[in-house]
Amino acid sequence: MNAGFSGALFVVDIDVSQLDDIICESENIIIKQDFPCYCFNVKRDPLYYRVKGNGKKLTNRHVIEELIKQKMNLECNHMFLEGFIKNTDNQFELIIGM
Repeated sequence: MNAGFSGALFVVDIDVSQLDDIICESENIIIKQDFPCYCFNVKRDPLYYRVKGNGKKLTNRHVIEELIKQKMNLECNHMFLEGFIKNTDNQFELIIGM
């Protein structure tokens, strides 16, 4: 489903009808990438990605494009980005799957 997301180091598994859904009204958000899965033998510290709206609404599409620009890599068997979970007003975690 990575049509339109060339250069992604993960597979976008968000329905095309949801790509333009606004995930946050904030101008800036943080995406937290945690590594809790069995693919990692050693506990890893999370990575954080700052996503700025730059005048654009923070839609699934915009956030994904920014994560691609920042070379986010899921680095395990869980290669499917299925969405985002809101933790705080401006911090989200990845929903990933196999």
